[in-house]
Amino acid sequence: MGETCFLTSWVRRRRFTMMGRMVANLKMRYKEESGEWLLLNKAALLDPRFSRLVHLSPAQKHLVTESLSHELTETETDTDRTRQGEKSAAALGAMGSLFGDLYSTADRSSCSGNGEMRDYLKETLRR
Repeated sequence: MGETCFLTSWVRRRRFTMMGRMVANLKMRYKEESGEWLLLNKAALLDPRFSRLVHLSPAQKHLVTESLSHELTETETDTDRTRQGEKSAAALGAMGSLFGDLYSTADRSSCSGNGEMRDYLKETLRR
């Protein structure tokens, strides 16, 4: 019985020591100023399992959410520009010849996915 208690205690100490080393290693590799840090935390925000970002300070959470919101806004702007170019294109292709003007001027906002992403981000930040 005493041997089991000693072994359990040793395993716990060893596990916390290893966890501390891993955390220190990750903090050394991914500093807040690096692009990798921001990318990993954006991915964590978008993953429902880690979206609360409990490992970040409030200032860091704000930085990550603002960066992601800015990126979504840029993507929407680029998508709008692309749509403008598509509408002005003369050649419609195979689908255009079948469906005519309906195909070339169709609203493709549902294809971009930005609306869903923005809704998910708002819902996540409300928690």
